[in-house]
Amino acid sequence: EPARVRAEAVVALGVGEAEVLRTLLQDPDTVVRTQAARTLRVSAGAASDKPPPSADAVDAWVKILASGGDPDAGERVFFSPMSTCAQCHRADGRGGTVGPDLSLIARTAGREQIVRSIVAPSEEIAPQYQGWEIEQKTGEVLTGLQGHWRTGGGASLILLDGSEVRLGGDQVATFRAMEKSLMPEGLAALFTVEELRDLVAYLSRRR
Repeated sequence: EPARVRAEAVVALGVGEAEVLRTLLQDPDTVVRTQAARTLRVSAGAASDKPPPSADAVDAWVKILASGGDPDAGERVFFSPMSTCAQCHRADGRGGTVGPDLSLIARTAGREQIVRSIVAPSEEIAPQYQGWEIEQKTGEVLTGLQGHWRTGGGASLILLDGSEVRLGGDQVATFRAMEKSLMPEGLAALFTVEELRDLVAYLSRRR
């Protein structure tokens, strides 16, 4: 099969097939080798000899990710189970619905804004994606989008997996808007520089 198709298969295999993936580290095709290395979390080659910025160094990330990247590889990063991007976001009809649909993100956001939204997601939060937090009287805390059900001190939340939970007034201790985004901080630490560059290239192509 073409290299791109084989690389998609590598993503689907996941780390559960580590023995197979290790053999692909010696594959003659660079695309397949790189994806096998990424899936195994083996270094796929650094962009420079300098260490990457810390996860919260937003301006440094904007500079280092200002150009370049492979959109096809970035698509695999987006839909990889290891990245969790598609758990909340959707592109071309695939993925979750708790976060914004990114199918056409490049029509309204430039490359810098895309980088900042990944590295510092709480800088700008669209009102419809404001996170809410319910602390139950048991002490358990749930977070998600505000649901449409509110009655008698009770409330509903749309959780990150897309399911809805309803809690009655006798279960809810507090119900409040979150100060930070539902999208977690520190995501840059989960990727290599090249993975992030590819991801940004992919999203920058979504028109």
